[in-house]
Amino acid sequence: LYLNDIGKAEYFVSNARPASRAEKELASIFTTGIALTERDISFANALIQENDRQDQIYLPQWERMRVHSDRLLNYKPKSYALAGLLSSVVPGAGKIYTGQKGAGVSSFLSLGAMAAISIENIVKTGWKSWNSILAAGTFGVFYFGNIYGSVVGVKVYRERFNNEVDRAILLDINIPLRNIYR
Repeated sequence: LYLNDIGKAEYFVSNARPASRAEKELASIFTTGIALTERDISFANALIQENDRQDQIYLPQWERMRVHSDRLLNYKPKSYALAGLLSSVVPGAGKIYTGQKGAGVSSFLSLGAMAAISIENIVKTGWKSWNSILAAGTFGVFYFGNIYGSVVGVKVYRERFNNEVDRAILLDINIPLRNIYR
């Protein structure tokens, strides 16, 4: 799993011949971890239920697997469309929606300043003035860039969540292995 080769990890776990109860339980923890990284939550929960006994050797790892499973079940993915819509209505709101508060506030302030400069130029010199066209054009580019950035922010948010969960699962299935084979 460390090298993101789930197929190889599944092969080794399925071909392992655990001799002791601890090794059998460890193989089951690994199988649960693999299922969670593949987002097969129903299979992982079945394994967790099957091993839900207080006499387990690796009870803390089973509890962590349950936490990871619950976290994946309760995950509400952010919407690309909503992020774009929010940023089109209020610049930076889509970035705040994806958890990028600093970027959202920065977008709001910078686009607000650009909009004010554009409006001031248009009011003072009219639409046909080169500086009005330049200011409005610059505002437009940054405005649409803000919307695009908010949509991309959803993808980053989803990838960050998945990477965090996968790293935590990997850590929790490697701790008992290190304890056994030190």
